[in-house]
Amino acid sequence: MARKILKISAIVIAALFILALIIPFAFKGKITEAVKKEASSSLNASMDFKKVSLSLIRHFPNFTLNLKNLTIVGKDEFKDDTLANIPSLQVVVNIASVIRGSNYEIKKIIIDDPRLLFKVLANGKANWDIVKKTEEKPQAKPSQPSNFRMTLKKLKINHAYIVYDDRSLNARVVIKDMNHSLSGDFSADFTKLKTATDIAEFTMNYGGIDYLYKTKTVLKAKIDADLKNMKFTIDETELDLNDLKLDASGWFSMLAKGYGMDLKFSAKQNDFKAFLSLIPAVYSKDFNTVKTMGTLAFNGYVKGTYNDNTIPAFGINLKINDAMFRYPSLPAAVTNINIDAKANNPTGVPDATAIDITKMHFEMAGNPVDLRLSVRTPVSDPQLDGNIKGLFNLADVSKVYPLDKGMTMSGTIKADVSLNGRLSSIEKEKYDEFRANGNITASNVKYKSNDLPKEISVNNAVLNFSPAYIDLAAFQMKTGSSDLSAKGKLQNYLAYFLKKNGVLTGTLTTASSMMNMSDFMNTSPSSSTATADTTSTMNVVEIPANIDFTMNASFGKFIYDKYEMTNISGIVKMKNQELQLDGLKLNMLDGQITMNGNYNTVNPKKPQLKFDFDISQVDVKKAFKTFNTVQKLAPIAEKTSGRVSTKLNFNTALDEHMNPVYNSMNGKGTLTSSVLRIENVTTLNKIADVLKMEKLRKLSLEKINLAYEFADGKVYVKPFDVKTGDIKTNISGFTGFDKTIGYTMNFDIPRSEFGGKANGVLNNLIADANKKTGTGFKAGETIPVAVIVGGTITNPTIKTGLKNVMSSAVEDLKNQVKNELVKKKEEVVAKVKTEANNLISDADARAAKLIADAQKQADNIVKAAQTAADKVKAEAAKQADQLVAEGNKKGAIAGFAAKKAADKVKKEADVKAGKLVDEARKQSQVVIDKARAEADKLKQDARAKVNK
Repeated sequence: MARKILKISAIVIAALFILALIIPFAFKGKITEAVKKEASSSLNASMDFKKVSLSLIRHFPNFTLNLKNLTIVGKDEFKDDTLANIPSLQVVVNIASVIRGSNYEIKKIIIDDPRLLFKVLANGKANWDIVKKTEEKPQAKPSQPSNFRMTLKKLKINHAYIVYDDRSLNARVVIKDMNHSLSGDFSADFTKLKTATDIAEFTMNYGGIDYLYKTKTVLKAKIDADLKNMKFTIDETELDLNDLKLDASGWFSMLAKGYGMDLKFSAKQNDFKAFLSLIPAVYSKDFNTVKTMGTLAFNGYVKGTYNDNTIPAFGINLKINDAMFRYPSLPAAVTNINIDAKANNPTGVPDATAIDITKMHFEMAGNPVDLRLSVRTPVSDPQLDGNIKGLFNLADVSKVYPLDKGMTMSGTIKADVSLNGRLSSIEKEKYDEFRANGNITASNVKYKSNDLPKEISVNNAVLNFSPAYIDLAAFQMKTGSSDLSAKGKLQNYLAYFLKKNGVLTGTLTTASSMMNMSDFMNTSPSSSTATADTTSTMNVVEIPANIDFTMNASFGKFIYDKYEMTNISGIVKMKNQELQLDGLKLNMLDGQITMNGNYNTVNPKKPQLKFDFDISQVDVKKAFKTFNTVQKLAPIAEKTSGRVSTKLNFNTALDEHMNPVYNSMNGKGTLTSSVLRIENVTTLNKIADVLKMEKLRKLSLEKINLAYEFADGKVYVKPFDVKTGDIKTNISGFTGFDKTIGYTMNFDIPRSEFGGKANGVLNNLIADANKKTGTGFKAGETIPVAVIVGGTITNPTIKTGLKNVMSSAVEDLKNQVKNELVKKKEEVVAKVKTEANNLISDADARAAKLIADAQKQADNIVKAAQTAADKVKAEAAKQADQLVAEGNKKGAIAGFAAKKAADKVKKEADVKAGKLVDEARKQSQVVIDKARAEADKLKQDARAKVNK
């Protein structure tokens, strides 16, 4: 792959510069168009650049091509992701080499301020795999060797920001402000490469754990490069991670499938302080002043082949002896730090990895903490043996570490937990075969910081451990006016932490007499960040995967921003990156609300909300003031008084600030009210002006019962009848979220209402009707008046006429509304079907990959066991031959006894080898069975979502 990338890159770069040099500068626009067209035809991505400049002056006498604002944006699943955003890309070519024509010498490639996103989805699909696949046709004649050669002298990247986000491995790497240079002769078969890289902040997270966090990184190396065989041997190297300096040696090669390597590394110094610099909290606080003692030994190796089927063998060793650290300005130290840890895999089979932390001990202000851990067969069936025991006096933290200004803490946390056994025992519910006991307790814990407006106090918290679950036996918390108590259990916690797809399940019962979220949010801006507008915006709250959690909630009062709720009760579930509300009831806006629905963050960039509401007797004006959605859906509510009840179901996408994307909103509902009073509405005022009826400025609508739908950015109100005094009205139409309106209002107005100026309006309506229809309409007891409302909420347009004259226009508007609804429904159905098919297809693909990966892993387990078994037999045969040889030297009787002993050695070896292979086959079957179960669950969950 790497060879192919180098080859493609060379061809693309060469083609660009040959064209740029032989075609006059006047044709620069055509070159740009041609390059974009070619990129469009060969890439599954959108490539664009804003400007191309060609110069012989910038690096005279060399020729320079400069691309400005180069972007590559993905398609399909990656259509919202920018793979590359490069403000400036310069390529400097030796113009003399162009004149010679046989060897084009690229002096430099300079890339400034690139922002790169490398992304892998959970199904293994990568966003950089953008080259369209083409079938290679066999050539009729052998191709002639090209006389083109390209010599790249130097590559330079300035101030890069790079993100590698791999959902399939649950890994994320963030590189901030990277500067990189690489020089050498890339046209030669053998060359000496010089590379230098410095990174301001390097963060590496795997499995939710930051192994490096904002680490300052420097890498300098001289490499002997065999470009013909793509093998690179390290001649000199320097790798600095903060203050830890490492030395590395060995080689790395690019194979046809995968990578080969034999690398060794070790710490250059034996000073504990170098290792301490990797702890972000310590390194960021006056690290140069920290006093330390103790020795460090850190080394490791990686040897073998990495590809889709195998990993290289590796070993890592860390020893810290008799270490301590202390800030001179503080009264106490962290002492007696002793660590002995190693990770080893001699075969390259993932399941052969062994992790041993035989000792981890430290004392904080005299309070000891000890940890020990051993892990075996981490893939097929993790076997654990470990414990943690210690006392944390939080008041002592400020004695050994300089806390931020305004931060205080006190109280004690005690831990004494032991684990021993295999994960399979838990999965088979054989809890007697797994030992898990102990507890973690917190007493009188108090914490305060400038990030929190109030002190948080945890009077008592108890976590009890057992093989089956973790029991939260007690939890009482207070802060400001808020309180919270909780009890519950977490099941399957070992599988969740140890398995890639382990699901954490649990139940929790919570209660609170008052929960005011302002007690947890610091709304006072600091002097350094104060602005005129201190309104905070909400970001997407991502629901974690592999969580199946149920919470029974009971809150007396809950306050968040301008939302105030009382008597809250119901069930909240968290599953499959979705938060579900089941029968959640609360009092709000002087009425009662019942909610069912879900909030989905499978795609955290596009959260989805789907809810059913049953709202009873809420105050209209309070609802308008409280909810932005009501202001969008029913702006008339601002000028309305009364109470309404509504049953509503809807779904919508949310933006990055958790606001509804109104054009994506779909749903329907009904609304009822005994009476609503509406006044000072621009539309009604204009109708009153046109009909010369003052009473239409203030309407008292009785016995309202209407149905509505919203789609495509509009709220459609189906025809409904209302009565205000003696005037009967039928209303239908829409209000757009962009404030456009379109309504028909058919009034049946008693003749007696047309007095004064209104009588003149009536006469004009009758005359206009008779003129257009040729009929002799005369006013009866009731006058049917049709009103068509258009324009916007703030600037409506009004058309009036007698109903029989306006009927055509009224029907046209109704049909338009009806057709738009039908069209939108068809679009929604098609979209849902497509999403359902994609969901099932993706689940099937992921399931197939799970099983295929498991089969490969199982084969490797058996293969490694067979190799180990053969080795046992070979060693036994060698030992047996030695026994027989030594026995024969001593005589016939000794030789006979030696032969019996040799046979016994071989027989024992055969038994041991057989057990190794049998155990491996059992482990491999466990791997396959687990994968099949996970695959079935993936498909079942997908189909359950589709059915739902």
